[in-house]
Amino acid sequence: MGYQQNRRQEFEESAREADLDFRLQTVNYDVKYISGDIDGWKWSAGAGGMLQQSENLGEEVLIPSYRLADAGLFTTVSKSFQKLHLTGGIRGDIRLLHSFALEDKFVEFQRSFPGLTGSIGLVYSPVPSLNLRANLARGFRAPNLSELASNGVHEGTVRYEKGKPDLRPEFSLQGDLGADFSNKYLSASAALFCNRIQNYIFASRTADVTEGHPVYQYSADNALLYGGELSLDIHPVHRLHLNSQFSFVRGTFGQENMPLIPAPRLSGEIKWELSHGGKVFNDSYLAFRADHCFPQNNFLPGTETATEAYTLLGLSAASDILVRGRRIATIHLIADNLLDTVYSDHLNRLKYVGLHNPGRNITIKLDFVIQ
Repeated sequence: MGYQQNRRQEFEESAREADLDFRLQTVNYDVKYISGDIDGWKWSAGAGGMLQQSENLGEEVLIPSYRLADAGLFTTVSKSFQKLHLTGGIRGDIRLLHSFALEDKFVEFQRSFPGLTGSIGLVYSPVPSLNLRANLARGFRAPNLSELASNGVHEGTVRYEKGKPDLRPEFSLQGDLGADFSNKYLSASAALFCNRIQNYIFASRTADVTEGHPVYQYSADNALLYGGELSLDIHPVHRLHLNSQFSFVRGTFGQENMPLIPAPRLSGEIKWELSHGGKVFNDSYLAFRADHCFPQNNFLPGTETATEAYTLLGLSAASDILVRGRRIATIHLIADNLLDTVYSDHLNRLKYVGLHNPGRNITIKLDFVIQ
């Protein structure tokens, strides 16, 4: 069980009186039982949830004050055979929400969101170096208060957001397949997934402008997400590592594109381990990295724009520092975006107000070991 309080204040015209002031109190609880091994079977059961209260104490508000209660019960089971491992589970959740009125800005309402989810998966290892995976799962997500009741300017996204109180929970059905292989000189993995989401919640831009900001309205639609990723790590000699990854995802509402879908990405790294067993510097390495993000031309018209491709280069190095054979510290040198490339990621919502992603950034970090 845990308790947390978050108090946020933003001052604009006066240094003594906060314009935006809210207090969020949260209690989390969790209990779980895990059985021992019974003829290869293992099972667990438990309960968990959250109690939350948010209060608006300032003049500026984006969402109303509210009280929320989450509760859930679950159980899982697994069975191991010689080359096959099976897992499965089921979970039931409910969220109770009470949103309070505030003058003519928010209306009072109460909602409940029940959900039943489950999953089943297997891992088959025909040989020790190869694993084949398959999973099928049903997911659940209740709408949050921003999606239900927002009515104000969100300074973090520079837009006016409006919620929709009658939104229903999201339910998803996802299947995924994967494989990974590893030996002395090579590690590789591949994964594919397909996810159908009922009542997918998103914000889309309207033609209205309020308080000088574009208005975004939350709504929901049925969605389809699918994609995959590939990873390859080659180490022909002990000190050299050649690593590459590729990821791709596509999202649609029928014939329309989903918003905020990342562009395909290809990355690679060359890493050379400089020293092992040194007296002063040990486990040192030097690495060069390149990341290429392909253009994203699958966007939601009226809400997003296309994003151009970009390539980023980076360097990193690190080493342990030893004194009398004992590690006392580790030093890191990291250089991101070496060429100071001007770019905007497709998920950067601030690109619409002319703010790009960070330029060249060099970091030196020193971690000390205290024994």
